[in-house]
Amino acid sequence: MNRFALVLAAAAIAAPAAAQTPRTDPRLEPAFGATIVSTYPDGRTGRLYLERNGAWRGTGRSGRPSSGVWRVDRNRLCLRQRRPVAVPFSHCTAIVEGGVGTRWSGKAPTGENIQIQLVAGR
Repeated sequence: MNRFALVLAAAAIAAPAAAQTPRTDPRLEPAFGATIVSTYPDGRTGRLYLERNGAWRGTGRSGRPSSGVWRVDRNRLCLRQRRPVAVPFSHCTAIVEGGVGTRWSGKAPTGENIQIQLVAGR
């Protein structure tokens, strides 16, 4: 199973107090048009691109592409992978507020500690 969607879920940018549709959540605005980069202990990186319509796409640390849908649930960003393999659950993580250049630590669902950064451009 490609775990890209699950691992990069840790890369949320901002959060509303209650669930909203992706198109109406202005706190995620810094992520649109930017790249969320997760760096693993071995130095490899995964990249995640959020779209306003609730879709995401990216490449995992293996370089393989994947995609799916995202939603905001309270103070969490939840990702569900649809391709290349549909995952029957969402992985949710707390949302970190900030703009381009923001860096923070996270934990991959595999248990690995990862470093995350919002970088300009796609």
